[in-house]
Amino acid sequence: MDTTQQLTRGNPLRTRAFLEYLNPSGGIYTAVYEEAGTIQMVGQITRRGGSRLAHTSFIAPGRAIFSPLLPAMMDHLAEQAGEWATHHLLADADEHSQYFDALRRAGFAVYAWQRVWKYQPGAAADALPGFAEKDDLWLPATELDTLPVRSLAQALVPALVQPIEGLFEQRPHGLLIRQQGRVVGYSEIVQGGEGLWLQPFIHPETENVPGLLMSLLWTIGRKCSTRVYICVRSYQAWIESALEELPVFASPRQALLVRHLAVLQKEANLVTLPAFEAQRIKPGPVARAKTHEEGMT
Repeated sequence: MDTTQQLTRGNPLRTRAFLEYLNPSGGIYTAVYEEAGTIQMVGQITRRGGSRLAHTSFIAPGRAIFSPLLPAMMDHLAEQAGEWATHHLLADADEHSQYFDALRRAGFAVYAWQRVWKYQPGAAADALPGFAEKDDLWLPATELDTLPVRSLAQALVPALVQPIEGLFEQRPHGLLIRQQGRVVGYSEIVQGGEGLWLQPFIHPETENVPGLLMSLLWTIGRKCSTRVYICVRSYQAWIESALEELPVFASPRQALLVRHLAVLQKEANLVTLPAFEAQRIKPGPVARAKTHEEGMT
């Protein structure tokens, strides 16, 4: 249920992947439901660093998704995520899978869709006509680029999704590209032993998006020999159309789901006003003006 983890670190149930993912700055919690001495269900959530987001790693075994105990397991995992002071619990699922329906019944809601494209480094650079290999277009982002990168993301990511997008809670660690002194593209990078994950953010008014993406893949590919995955969210559909021109392969569309752990509620605060001392109004002289009719009588 965590596509990024699976593609970069492999199956989370494998010992090697488990040890690679575990680090002191992150969080990992595994819950086991046992009945009559037999393990019926195992669930795991993870959190990276001090993130406000937790992610469902897996529910095992696969048949557990049909169990009536699933909502109780998800409630327990959400409670643990809340103890981490996270605000949202995330999960990924193929839109036509039974996992999608089960997560919806367990209190998750869809906030976006994504498709993952696979690129194998070493693909011919001439796959895109007119493409010239340039290694100076995409440059590492620094702490000084935090504000420009976030401004770009704010222009692309819907306001309701921004609290769930991890890019807004950390300084950029990926690659960026400038045109006329302005940041017009940025790619978040997650690297693991099984693959490398790219999530590009490119402004729709940027020129030659296919060429920029090919340059990004070439820049990444010449530095590593592992598989490269490009994640495109539904609110950047123009990137998908550009990827169709490149030597990449698309996976089925996935639903991105969230279970909100913190809900803003309006609370009425009663304000006590000081009591006003009752005062008697003393009668005073009253001036009476004559009307025009009275003056005529």
